[in-house]
Amino acid sequence: TRPLPPPPPPRLRYVLGITVSSQITGSPTELFYLGNGGGVGGEHGARLSEVGSLVLMILLNFTRGGIANPFQDIFSGFGEMSASSGGVIVAPDGGVAVGFDGMYASIASTLVDDRAVLFLYSLIYSNHKFLNYVLSKSEPDVLLVPLLRLLHTSQHWQPNHKYMLLIVLLILSHDALYCANINTLTVTNVQSWFRDRTLGSISLGSLLVVILIRTIHTNLRMQDAFLNSNCLAILMNLAPHLSNMHPYAASRLVSLFELLSRRLLALSPPDGVENGWEGA
Repeated sequence: TRPLPPPPPPRLRYVLGITVSSQITGSPTELFYLGNGGGVGGEHGARLSEVGSLVLMILLNFTRGGIANPFQDIFSGFGEMSASSGGVIVAPDGGVAVGFDGMYASIASTLVDDRAVLFLYSLIYSNHKFLNYVLSKSEPDVLLVPLLRLLHTSQHWQPNHKYMLLIVLLILSHDALYCANINTLTVTNVQSWFRDRTLGSISLGSLLVVILIRTIHTNLRMQDAFLNSNCLAILMNLAPHLSNMHPYAASRLVSLFELLSRRLLALSPPDGVENGWEGA
């Protein structure tokens, strides 16, 4: 077997830590300090943070000949620092810690395109500490509503970008307490981007049902089995916890059942015909 490469030196660990921090703590100038000890803000700082996040995705997804990627190990293992600390902490042993509160708020506020979704997907898929933090939040709408808005407006995205969105929702829906929690919280500020129907106040669970069913209806014409299967899987995870559904969500659920039933009947063989042979 080929020997594993040595872990990155402390400075590389610090680069990774600062890159993560610059993307998720709202402090894009921190990355610039690595180069010349100075700072940059405004438009240039935002651009630097964007480039830093893309570099981070390259580092995390680079593989070669089965050799372990040390950056993945750091990214999946960093933990939460105390709320009073800021920026990023790099321990003497090379471990990285960041503020989960700032990370959560920054990600939620920047979920506007597929790059932000890729960062969130990579984070909750690989770092279980942050995933548990997200699932334990008492206000899941801070992250869930921007995700649903993106899914609602992503009809012209490439399929693989939609897959990331749905897999993020699928990961979150695996937690029963999370599903129960989103059915007890009501949101009222979705009319600015959801204009299919006037909803008024609606629970997060019902809003998730509405957006998922709309996505299924849109993609039935494209016959994307993987996308629709993920939507149905999320609905299945959510189903045991649905309560006090919004009337519009309930009607959309019934209409989806009717549509799928008609398609199933159309594909079923007629009475007396099985496997292409007419019965006696």
